[in-house]
Parts: sequence; C-alpha cells; structure tokens
Amino acid sequence: MDSNSRPNEGVRKMPLAKELAKFGYIDVLTYKNELLYLSNSEKNLSASSLFFVDAGYRVDDIYIFALSSPLHELKGMVLQYRKLMDSSLASKF
Repeated sequence: MDSNSRPNEGVRKMPLAKELAKFGYIDVLTYKNELLYLSNSEKNLSASSLFFVDAGYRVDDIYIFALSSPLHELKGMVLQYRKLMDSSLASKF
C-alpha cells in the first residue's frame, strides 16, 4: 500500500497533526502526479501555484509538511512515507 492509498483521515489522528490543527493547518493534501490535491475538493496545487512550506517534520519513517497558500486561502498538511521518498514530495525539498 502506498501513501496515496492510505486514508487521509488517519493523518488527522496523529499527535503532530492535532498540534498543527491548532495553528490552522486543517486541510489534508495528497501528492500525486506532480500535484497536491486537497481532500474532499476538486482544488489542486501545481509547482507553479503560490504555496509555502511553513514547516517540515520527520516522525519515525513519516514526513509531515505544513503548507499554506494565501492565494488559495488554505493551510494544510501533506503526509509522506520515507520509503517512498525517491519519487515523492519529500525529495522535492
């Protein structure tokens, strides 16, 4: 099972995600095919979209990125598993 097939709701249950939610990072984004997809929405962000990586964390074999996009009025997080890093979002940073 890869990171794109894991339920996004699981991200919100992680202790770090709960802490990030206190600062407004409530949206969960999924990285697939060079785009960031906002869960439960048709909205996506490409490399040319204006967004910021506000923070990055590594917990065991999982990376969590806190992202914001003032242009799209969103704050969210992306979860990435280290074993998939070679072809993933984590390798872009």
